[in-house]
Amino acid sequence: MYKRQFADKSWFSDTNAQVLADVSNGEVQGSGVAVSEARWDILAASMGYSTFTEGEYTEDAHTILGNMVGVAANPPEPAGTVEVTETTVSPGSNAEVTLQTDVSNVTGYEATIEFDPEKLQVEDVSGEDMADPVVEIDNENGVLFLTQAQAQGADAPEMASIEFEVVDMDTGEEADVSLMGEESAVYDPTGSAYLTNWDNGHVTVLDGQLGDVNADGEITAGDAVIVQRHIAGLPTEVPDDQIEMLGDVNQDGQITSADVTYILQIVAGIEEPPEMNAADAQSSVTAPSVESTATPSAPAL
Repeated sequence: MYKRQFADKSWFSDTNAQVLADVSNGEVQGSGVAVSEARWDILAASMGYSTFTEGEYTEDAHTILGNMVGVAANPPEPAGTVEVTETTVSPGSNAEVTLQTDVSNVTGYEATIEFDPEKLQVEDVSGEDMADPVVEIDNENGVLFLTQAQAQGADAPEMASIEFEVVDMDTGEEADVSLMGEESAVYDPTGSAYLTNWDNGHVTVLDGQLGDVNADGEITAGDAVIVQRHIAGLPTEVPDDQIEMLGDVNQDGQITSADVTYILQIVAGIEEPPEMNAADAQSSVTAPSVESTATPSAPAL
């Protein structure tokens, strides 16, 4: 980096970035250049560029520093998104979310997921389009680590399903299930990490009354219409998962004409609105909507 033996050097240590060059004066003092795979940025010490080396700084050093700026300022486009799905459950039910990606040719992954241990506890983790992952569950601190690898690439795989026990959440309450992008990665067939976005999910406990399908606070014939259209496969302005949870008034696990009749009987005053039966209630999954961060493979300088 510079020509003189005596110089004002600096260095860094204790980094989880990929170290590309050390600072040395016959003996390694510390790290001089590193690339962070988790943040697509460059770590660099002064490497002797000071008043002691004025005029002695090499052209190679200028080139290296220029390359650093170019790499840090121009990250590649992400290959896709890795996400934890959102789920809505009825009171007393377990919650299931999926770790999935739209990236093609995925041969492996590792993911660190954080959650609130006062609200959620991991009960089970299983593979979906890939084999059951190797997992480390820390329910005390609310951290789940899971990883898996295979020889053949999978396109847009659902990598794993995670079942949570909902331990202490009120109706309408949410609990985040957060992917830690800096500690997670999906891999291509060469063993390199893809640059990806990361989307978090959450678990929501349903706040609603069976029969009040549109959740407007009243059970009316309009709710029966929504269920009828859902059965017929016609579009409604109410999400399907909400219809399937609030429209299953007799709680038999199906949306049928019997539920329509039950709703109309409630409207007519013949029947009372039923209480939610946690044992029979179903959970549902929707698309995630949390801000993401990027995690790349290491660039070459």
